[in-house]
Amino acid sequence: MSVDIVTAEDCASNYGNFEIKGSKGDTYTVSFAGSEGPAHCSCQGFKFRGDCKHISEVYKGACLYNPQWKDANPDPAYRPVSYNYSQFSDNKCECGDKKVYVRRAY
Repeated sequence: MSVDIVTAEDCASNYGNFEIKGSKGDTYTVSFAGSEGPAHCSCQGFKFRGDCKHISEVYKGACLYNPQWKDANPDPAYRPVSYNYSQFSDNKCECGDKKVYVRRAY
């Protein structure tokens, strides 16, 4: 089996920090470290369980386009307030956000 390493482009939202309101009005930060990386949330539930409803909510409402999945959300409810990656390309994602260069094995 042969594996090729290629440079691809993901939506920068895959490396974004999102602010989301909790059920009691608190604001939490959900952070992504890439389309295959782990997500983190600043809420107490995440600290105890390692997952939370805020992450699920951002997964449902953000763009998070990946060229392997081809599932961009063209009108995302959540957009990043900042990014955890700085290798931006000159291209735009289908949702209008920036794209970033990533290395992928195919």
